[in-house]
Amino acid sequence: MAETLLKLRAEISKRRPKFPRNKSGHRPLLRKSGWRKPSGHNTKLRLHRGSRLPIVTDGC
Repeated sequence: MAETLLKLRAEISKRRPKFPRNKSGHRPLLRKSGWRKPSGHNTKLRLHRGSRLPIVTDGC
């Protein structure tokens, strides 16, 4: 039973979106860190410009 529950959890985790940190592809240390709100003045991710990474929202 535990094995089936682990498989179910793995399937659910595959569907969950990943929210990488901004510019995580440019700096290796940022790849493993969790999501942080982009706070830069001209940050394209914060301004929702172009096709960027998914951003966390509260549904509003």
